[in-house]
Amino acid sequence: MRQVSTMQHHALPENYDVVIEGTGLPEAIFAAACAWSGKKVFHLDPLPFYGGCWTALNLDEIRSLSNTTEDDSPLKRQYKYLDLSIPEPDQLPPSRSCSIDLSPRLLYCRSEMIDLLVSTKMSQYLEFIALGDFWLYTDRGFLKVPSGREDIFASKDLDLSTKRKTMKFLKFVLAYDEEENYEMYHEYAEKPLSTLLSAFNLTTDFTDSLIHVLASSADKSISTSVGLVRIRNHLSSLSVYGSFPCLLPTYGGGCELSQAFCRAAAVKGAVYMLNATLNGPYLSNGDRISYQHHFRGVNQGLVSFRVLLVKAQIEKLPFSRDGSVVVFPPDSMGNKNAITVRVHGSGTCECPKGYFNVYISTKGDQIDAFDSVVKEILQKAEDHSVLLAFTYIQGCNANDDTIAVPIVNNLESPTYDDAISEAKRLYAKVFGEHNSFFKVEATENESS
Repeated sequence: MRQVSTMQHHALPENYDVVIEGTGLPEAIFAAACAWSGKKVFHLDPLPFYGGCWTALNLDEIRSLSNTTEDDSPLKRQYKYLDLSIPEPDQLPPSRSCSIDLSPRLLYCRSEMIDLLVSTKMSQYLEFIALGDFWLYTDRGFLKVPSGREDIFASKDLDLSTKRKTMKFLKFVLAYDEEENYEMYHEYAEKPLSTLLSAFNLTTDFTDSLIHVLASSADKSISTSVGLVRIRNHLSSLSVYGSFPCLLPTYGGGCELSQAFCRAAAVKGAVYMLNATLNGPYLSNGDRISYQHHFRGVNQGLVSFRVLLVKAQIEKLPFSRDGSVVVFPPDSMGNKNAITVRVHGSGTCECPKGYFNVYISTKGDQIDAFDSVVKEILQKAEDHSVLLAFTYIQGCNANDDTIAVPIVNNLESPTYDDAISEAKRLYAKVFGEHNSFFKVEATENESS
């Protein structure tokens, strides 16, 4: 990647079409789209690494982040709260053997992100593993969430009557926009999804599974129209690449995706500079540049996280050793919003064999329930040791520049597709439309 270090002075081109501050995922996609359409792009970041709020850090970098004392530093402005606990530092594995994803999301097999990665051949920069293990925490313990017909009829948690009602609903989901379902869909479209589920007489556990797992809703206010789109996307993603709905990028999802798009932009001539800021026409190294369009990444939303690095034998836990998603519905742990737990093993290349990264997240400023969630998740793990616990809150960082156009990183989005939507919106600002978004390069690839 063509990168300019701020530690050494290099002659830079003076004129650019587009200047972008921040290397988060929407910024990276936007930079690549502009570069592939022939625009001269200068892409910088005040941080010393790629990815912004989407980044993945090794253990030394996590320590550096938590030890940052300057409240107004670019790094500290990304977070509203930071707390790092390492009970026994000498028990940690080598720093670079671990990669902690600071903003994990779902990557569905049938999604705009996968379509873009495949059509542009950027998938060659990435590696994936399957993610098909979804669970709901209930009063009876952990309930595996059925994703399709086979799961439903194989489930020992559902009686025959419940299986029939469930299949009836799933058939409706896959065809809710067809004429035969027009009347029922429009009756409930703008009502909460829970009201539609009540009409199908579904059990409380399966209702929670649909709302909080398949529809990825933090609370029960999600509308029927939005919820059905998400549930159908989950169901239609099954069997695209195998018997699982999602893929998990190795080494840290959002950061790997961001860097793939940054590489793609660099191939087309974009210039990159880390640890650098822009004030009017002047870079922090003193160079002066001119540009037509100026964009800056900002964060929107509020999400609380706790990441654990655990050494354990988890054979007695029901979850997959490499990748699982477990959801605690609202009020199950005294929590206002649903809490999502992601268990990533060594197959994700985020930690060595015998270790696990456990990601706990919830919408809003709400970390009080995390202790109870940790206890439930790890109670059956034999001889487990929590070697690291990193608690943080990602929040809004205001765009205080009245000149730069904001590029919004939606912290609360459950998938990566919002980043593409934001990049397309900005692309239309530069080009007047978005029909040519990555079109040129995709055509070249298809004809080769």
